[in-house]
Amino acid sequence: MTLNDRIRIITKDGRKWKATHSDGQITYHKTLKAAKEYKHDMGVAYFKTRKDAEEHMKKFAPKGRVVEFGRGYAVQTKTSGPYLNKAGKTDLGEVRYVIEPFALEYMELLKEGYE
Repeated sequence: MTLNDRIRIITKDGRKWKATHSDGQITYHKTLKAAKEYKHDMGVAYFKTRKDAEEHMKKFAPKGRVVEFGRGYAVQTKTSGPYLNKAGKTDLGEVRYVIEPFALEYMELLKEGYE
């Protein structure tokens, strides 16, 4: 495992589980199981106009929907589903996760080149 691999650091945050993803996004979950199983999309394509996003949707996910975010419009394949990247695919690759309190030690080992 290297620092380029997708990892998720899971910590307890009050009554919820906080998952910090390798791209910096943070998600919250009711259970540890949900935090482990969450399918996080890494390569989301954002479009400046809704029209561009709708064209992308028609080409790659005709049954999808366009969702507006602060950074632009994205195409979601279905409600509560993954988002498309520029190539019209979803990136839901394998993710390794670390549960606190071992996260800091694990990150140090990664920096040193150990698995």
